[in-house]
Amino acid sequence: MPKVRGIIRFMLRRSTIICSLSSLFLLIGCDTPLKTEPLLPDSGSSVQGNPTPNPLITETSEDPPGAVEMNPPTAADADAKQQLKLISHGMNVGNFLDGQPLETSWTGASLHGWYFQAIKEAGFDHVRIPVRWNIHAGAAPDYTIDATFMARVDWAVAHTLTRGMAAVLDIHHYDEYYKNPAAEHDKFIALWKQIAQHYQNYPKQLIFELLNEPQGSVSAATWNADLTAAASEIRVTNPNRTLMVGGVNYNNYSQLTGNLVTFPAGDKNVIATYHYYNPYCFTIPPQTWDCPVNHRVGTQVVKWPVLFPDDFPGDAGAAEADSNEASIDNAFSQVSAWSQASGIPVYVGEFGADTVNRDVKSRAAYIGFIVQESEKYGFGWANWSFISTFAAWNGTVGWYPEVIQALTGYVPPAN
Repeated sequence: MPKVRGIIRFMLRRSTIICSLSSLFLLIGCDTPLKTEPLLPDSGSSVQGNPTPNPLITETSEDPPGAVEMNPPTAADADAKQQLKLISHGMNVGNFLDGQPLETSWTGASLHGWYFQAIKEAGFDHVRIPVRWNIHAGAAPDYTIDATFMARVDWAVAHTLTRGMAAVLDIHHYDEYYKNPAAEHDKFIALWKQIAQHYQNYPKQLIFELLNEPQGSVSAATWNADLTAAASEIRVTNPNRTLMVGGVNYNNYSQLTGNLVTFPAGDKNVIATYHYYNPYCFTIPPQTWDCPVNHRVGTQVVKWPVLFPDDFPGDAGAAEADSNEASIDNAFSQVSAWSQASGIPVYVGEFGADTVNRDVKSRAAYIGFIVQESEKYGFGWANWSFISTFAAWNGTVGWYPEVIQALTGYVPPAN
């Protein structure tokens, strides 16, 4: 028999939180590393529009439930291993703060206050807030960030922090930098100078992630130089703020295990991050490059933990499932060995599986296994994403029960 799947293990591991959540919603794109061009926008269909929260949601106000207490981190807080405990299990709110003006973008969606309440009530301890800062910045040499947009990011951070959750704030979808990092270097540093100054008095629960998924023309050498420069600029105003850094090739874990990321020298308050979507054959249709050769035919129904069960009759299916899970465990164990050797804690900033041609039980089994592996090795994690074609939240009924149970153990009540 195949070993017990992650979803069951996690239903037992965490206590149930009772609330009722349902909504009419849209589907939007995803933020996942694609093997082939074009890189952005990411794969997945989208439906334009905005949601209407169900009256049973316990908090629907667009205003944050309180004001953020300005209590900047002290030298005693500058401990990445302790800080990782604040971001052990989280949710991405991706593709919202991604366009102009504010978050009106290719997703056609807007953030709402009740999203954060739904995430809190489901048992998550933090929110990763992706922000496309660069398209809201003015001309050289100052590259001044638009004040209205900055206030909107403040709003999202406040909705997170005042609910007792931590926040990971990044620079996201910086396409221009990915294409020509040399031309964008000054702007990249100027953005972080402003972000750091603006949030310097925020509490230790706010963590800065330097850049989402360096890719394209960004070499490891270029990124190492630029991340070092950005970290130095941040440290001028935030000497004790926790930073988060990943490697090139879409935050690929091999950048860590290959010692290809140069972390700021002597800085003990840095968390390493990587994103994990292997096997792409299952997680990101129609990416078929790592599918079995006889199944590289485009978008298709793929299962987990056996991608194509008809190919493995009888006991062969159990062996194939174990092999697929072992491949993931091998990657995570390599990162764990690197983390132990380097002393740098690790955060899996994105993982998930597309809803397109993927049954929810398979998605939940995959997601639950990634959660299991992350927690087995002591990594923090954030699922991609709250609402997208990779959604944990179902646009018509609330949380996908199987998926949210795999993530936190939360059992949504029947509608």
